[in-house]
Amino acid sequence: MTQNIELVLKGFLSLSRTEKNEFIRELNLWLSAGKTEKECQLILKSKQASVVLGPTGSVCPCCGK
Repeated sequence: MTQNIELVLKGFLSLSRTEKNEFIRELNLWLSAGKTEKECQLILKSKQASVVLGPTGSVCPCCGK
Protein backbone atom coordinates (compact mmCIF):
# COMPACT_ATOMS: atom_id res chain seq x y z
CA MET A 1 0.00 0.00 0.00
CA THR A 2 1.40 3.40 -0.94
CA GLN A 3 1.72 6.29 1.49
CA ASN A 4 -0.98 8.22 -0.41
CA ILE A 5 -3.42 5.34 -0.02
CA GLU A 6 -2.60 5.09 3.68
CA LEU A 7 -3.34 8.82 4.14
CA VAL A 8 -6.68 8.56 2.35
CA LEU A 9 -7.62 5.41 4.26
CA LYS A 10 -6.70 7.05 7.58
CA GLY A 11 -8.92 10.02 6.73
CA PHE A 12 -11.75 7.75 5.59
CA LEU A 13 -11.61 5.71 8.78
CA SER A 14 -11.87 8.88 10.88
CA LEU A 15 -15.24 9.75 9.28
CA SER A 16 -18.56 8.97 10.90
CA ARG A 17 -20.70 6.24 9.35
CA THR A 18 -22.89 8.89 7.69
CA GLU A 19 -19.84 10.68 6.27
CA LYS A 20 -18.40 7.40 5.00
CA ASN A 21 -21.66 6.62 3.19
CA GLU A 22 -21.73 10.11 1.67
CA PHE A 23 -18.09 9.78 0.58
CA ILE A 24 -18.76 6.42 -1.07
CA ARG A 25 -21.81 7.83 -2.90
CA GLU A 26 -19.76 10.79 -4.14
CA LEU A 27 -16.88 8.55 -5.20
CA ASN A 28 -19.23 6.26 -7.12
CA LEU A 29 -20.76 9.30 -8.87
CA TRP A 30 -17.31 10.51 -9.89
CA LEU A 31 -16.30 7.09 -11.16
CA SER A 32 -19.50 6.54 -13.13
CA ALA A 33 -19.55 10.05 -14.63
CA GLY A 34 -16.59 9.25 -16.89
CA LYS A 35 -14.96 12.60 -16.19
CA THR A 36 -11.25 13.05 -16.72
CA GLU A 37 -8.98 13.59 -13.74
CA LYS A 38 -8.43 17.20 -14.81
CA GLU A 39 -12.21 17.84 -14.90
CA CYS A 40 -12.59 16.34 -11.42
CA GLN A 41 -9.75 18.49 -10.05
CA LEU A 42 -11.33 21.65 -11.48
CA ILE A 43 -14.69 20.84 -9.90
CA LEU A 44 -13.07 20.13 -6.53
CA LYS A 45 -11.04 23.35 -6.68
CA SER A 46 -14.17 25.38 -7.35
CA LYS A 47 -15.90 23.76 -4.36
CA GLN A 48 -12.88 24.42 -2.13
CA ALA A 49 -12.62 28.10 -3.05
CA SER A 50 -14.27 29.13 0.21
CA VAL A 51 -12.17 26.85 2.43
CA VAL A 52 -9.83 28.63 4.84
CA LEU A 53 -6.39 27.06 4.79
CA GLY A 54 -4.92 28.98 7.70
CA PRO A 55 -3.89 27.52 11.05
CA THR A 56 -6.73 25.96 12.97
CA GLY A 57 -5.02 25.03 16.22
CA SER A 58 -5.83 21.35 15.64
CA VAL A 59 -4.16 18.37 14.05
CA CYS A 60 -5.06 17.17 10.55
CA PRO A 61 -6.84 13.77 10.81
CA CYS A 62 -5.29 12.65 7.51
CA CYS A 63 -1.61 13.51 7.83
CA GLY A 64 -1.27 14.25 11.54
CA LYS A 65 0.39 17.65 10.93
